Amino acid sequence: MPDITQLLDDLSDALDTVEPAANWQADGPNGNSRKCDIYQLSNTISDKKLALKVYRPGVSSAQAPQIQYRAMERVAKAANTSRVLLAPKPITFLPDVPAILMSWQDAERLQKHLWQRLLSPGNRLKLIENTGKWLRGFHDISCIASAPLDANKLAKKLTGKIGFPFESPESSGLSITKSQTFWSAWDRFHTSASLLDTKVPHALLHGDFTSSNILVNGNDIIGIDMWGARLGPVYEDAARLMTYLAIRSPYSLSTAPLHPDGQLMTAFAKGYGKEVLDIQSNAWNFILLYQQLRRWVAYEQRLGKGANDAATRWLINRTIRIVRQTMGWLNHP
Repeated sequence: MPDITQLLDDLSDALDTVEPAANWQADGPNGNSRKCDIYQLSNTISDKKLALKVYRPGVSSAQAPQIQYRAMERVAKAANTSRVLLAPKPITFLPDVPAILMSWQDAERLQKHLWQRLLSPGNRLKLIENTGKWLRGFHDISCIASAPLDANKLAKKLTGKIGFPFESPESSGLSITKSQTFWSAWDRFHTSASLLDTKVPHALLHGDFTSSNILVNGNDIIGIDMWGARLGPVYEDAARLMTYLAIRSPYSLSTAPLHPDGQLMTAFAKGYGKEVLDIQSNAWNFILLYQQLRRWVAYEQRLGKGANDAATRWLINRTIRIVRQTMGWLNHP
């Protein structure tokens, strides 16, 4: 655990720029992040609150904290001219700790808001549309440009995540390798990777665009935990979020939550911009299947680490359902 008293002392100059001569105190850590601890800072002379994000040693790369801080700075600069691109405001960065001091967000995660609006489908779709607008604003910072889709690179990343060579899957020890659906999807994915020859829009990616990294205040969307360090297809960020929502949100109750003509996908594409996010394309379905197979593997690996079997298998079953659907939409080039 970090010495919070010492951290507050190290941050005294930065804290004075927010509320001069205030006595700041830390509460926390809050949340259950694997890579960092979040503390809420408050003081006795004003209602201003700050967040202190302290990275745990050995869990993330040494460069990760500074990369995220720079991404926050870029978003803060762009937010000056955007009514959509909301995010915590960075105040300072302590490289030796490492830690980031930023504004505090009194907002709940997107996933919770979607469940709270279970009986208000119109309100839910408005949040989805606004989430699409936020992601488009984030990608626009780095200027979206068309570039060839490196499908084989994604295939190699998927193989690496599973943790075994394609030629000898039995060595992984994962029960997933005994699933006929998995191997059908694997074959369809890798065949498409070898044949896809197309261009798709690229930008600097959020990198972890999930319902846990999206906060909601009213109908405003607030993005957190941004990376903005890798240039890649914008479909990756969008497909990652859609995969999570199809498994863990109220939309998982739909028969085919990710159907391109369904309400979820239509609302998100409307917010993002259908002229860029082509949810009818083979490239979209390819990346959608990529994200779904990644989730399936991640859930299987949880089982091997003692996760709640019943809850995790429930998530796996939902994942298998959308994998089968996406396979049907993905045509060989």
